[in-house]
Amino acid sequence: MKRLVSLALCLALLLAGSLANAQTATIVMKAPAGVSQFIDKNGTPNYPDAQGHVNAPVALIDNYLAAGFVYYDIYMLKKAANTDMIFVVTPATLTTPHASEANRTVTITLQSASGEIHTWFNEAITSGVSIAHANNSGTVTATIPSTTLTFVNGVASVTITLGGSPAATDTDTLTVTAATILGFSVATHTSVETFS
Repeated sequence: MKRLVSLALCLALLLAGSLANAQTATIVMKAPAGVSQFIDKNGTPNYPDAQGHVNAPVALIDNYLAAGFVYYDIYMLKKAANTDMIFVVTPATLTTPHASEANRTVTITLQSASGEIHTWFNEAITSGVSIAHANNSGTVTATIPSTTLTFVNGVASVTITLGGSPAATDTDTLTVTAATILGFSVATHTSVETFS
């Protein structure tokens, strides 16, 4: 029951947000399965991308809705309600020559299994990320500015600052902690850099 109330509240907020964004020229919609072209009532063709996303003119939203298109955020919330959420960490693995170490940025995206981004997700997850390093023969250090992981439109990023002198087989590992979103668990993932 709690999950249904949370989902209903999120849907209401998204609909309100969609209406508030009506000042913009387009809004992202999800095409019905199998639709590769849609000709709107003005005679303009619109081609969904490989995942069925289109930027529909706000003035023609009713035309798209009548043809079976749905608001992308609401479509993705339904996927979330069916536990279709995973963290995708880029890069997941990285090999760096030990003499070429540099700070790096890791991107964390909340996606569906098919790779669509949960753009409705805007939240700061306390203790959502951590960093560790292992020195096998060098003196590498790795730090991050915060353990709070802040998502904007389903995407977060973390900059890892390296110090010391890494040597071959030293590593640094960024861990995205498992999280509970809309009452469902999203599994932990890592980004591992290994020095060669």
